[in-house]
Amino acid sequence: MPRAVYYLAYVRSKFGNELGKLIDGHRVERPLPHEWPEEYRTTKTHDKLGSLVEIDGFLAVEERLKALIVEIEPGVHDFRPLRITMPHG
Repeated sequence: MPRAVYYLAYVRSKFGNELGKLIDGHRVERPLPHEWPEEYRTTKTHDKLGSLVEIDGFLAVEERLKALIVEIEPGVHDFRPLRITMPHG
């Protein structure tokens, strides 16, 4: 497997598995700052997105839902901003 493909799979495992879990001899670690996606471009235009959406295996939440999650489970989840763009802006 080419290194780039292996690295992509390794980074994706950081987002989809519990920290510390052992996968193929490697412990799942917290993603590095450059590994967090900053933008997601949809393939088609949507009138409205839900408060919680799954994007290529990742979960994205709107700001109000994020606030509720943080209130219920403070310090448990790691949220980063994500810009979602559609084909026509």
